[in-house]
Amino acid sequence: MAQDVPGSRYLTGTLDLHIELESRLAAFFKTEGVLLFSTGYMTAQGIIPTLVQRGEYVVSDKDNHACIVAGNLMAKVQLLKLFVINIMTWMI
Repeated sequence: MAQDVPGSRYLTGTLDLHIELESRLAAFFKTEGVLLFSTGYMTAQGIIPTLVQRGEYVVSDKDNHACIVAGNLMAKVQLLKLFVINIMTWMI
């Protein structure tokens, strides 16, 4: 039986279907758990603040997608270095 989700998990909330899929994937990968993100925006906002703690540094391309910028802002980094792609002379 097919089931359609009318929007992202962020908008519709967690459904039984999400929990079942995450459980099956965790069993398949033989891991404690799996967390699925249904949009790139959710991924950036969920992962970046988890990996980068307040006061740590982030080096970021000035043309990054808005979701990465938002994730960096949510992490409350002390300093956000922005550079143009392939022009990292500021590091020298």
